[in-house]
Amino acid sequence: MGADNRNYNDGMGDMQGYRTMPNFKWFRLAIVSVIMIISTIALVFLGHFVSSKNQPTRSLTVPASVPPPAVIEPTTETPLPLAPERFDYKLITSTHLGYQAAETHANQFTTKGIESYIWEVNQADPPLYAIQLGAYPTRSDCDSQVLRLKKTGILARCWHPADGFDGFHVDKPTSPTYYKVILGAFPNYAAAQAASAGLSPYIWENNGIYVAQVGAYSTENESQAAVEKLAKRGIVSYVWQERDGFDAIRNRAVSTPPPKQNYHVVMGVFKTQELAKQKASSIASITNYIIWENALGDKTVYRILLGSYTSKADAKTKQQELSTQGIQSFIIFE
Repeated sequence: MGADNRNYNDGMGDMQGYRTMPNFKWFRLAIVSVIMIISTIALVFLGHFVSSKNQPTRSLTVPASVPPPAVIEPTTETPLPLAPERFDYKLITSTHLGYQAAETHANQFTTKGIESYIWEVNQADPPLYAIQLGAYPTRSDCDSQVLRLKKTGILARCWHPADGFDGFHVDKPTSPTYYKVILGAFPNYAAAQAASAGLSPYIWENNGIYVAQVGAYSTENESQAAVEKLAKRGIVSYVWQERDGFDAIRNRAVSTPPPKQNYHVVMGVFKTQELAKQKASSIASITNYIIWENALGDKTVYRILLGSYTSKADAKTKQQELSTQGIQSFIIFE
């Protein structure tokens, strides 16, 4: 009994001693876990440091083809305006005493489609009015235009303010050396315009008679070629020079065929062209006519042709108009 008690007490003593001593098994496990965590963190940090050190450094580069933006410096300078081109060389065709005379002449250029400008020569006494057809920056340009106009029968000259005003005087351009192609003489402007419709005429007036000029040429051959060309279109024309005098227009005797129209108003039947011309010249109211050479049977006769029309009614109207003037006429259909 005493022995059992001793043994039991020894056992209890051992049990109590076991409970008070630390559990080394779990302690070792905790130590190992901490070491593994620390090692893992160290390895991760070391791997990241090594990889970042070996990776090449990236830098932002600008392509060589793209230049850097230019720096615009502020400025206070104002650009100078371009100097306007000066047109000091004036193309003058004529000068007149009085604005009305200049305007009348300028209107003749207007009918030809040529623009003109009238200005006062204020250095003249009494004042003159010049008709200007153009202005140019150089004399060469101006002289070239003079030559172009000369081919159409218009005389002009170049003038510069440096030339002064001594050369300005009352004048009227003439072109006696030029051959002018004329359709005829007409009693009024409307008649001249109607007769030359579609031909760009230059219509001018002399003592109440209007002339339709459709061309001006430097040689006789050129003018005759123009007459023949118009004749193929059924248009009667002739060549005239100023040295021929205006009577050559007023009493022009033409033996070419009349225009290609059906109804012709004629007066008289004459044996010769001269007799027909004398008869037409003796009647003051007849200012536009053609001496028409045609056949009567087996003979050649000459008639005074006073008008050609496409309708009989128009021819009748012309015949009645002549009758009120005391002129007997008749109509030929062809």
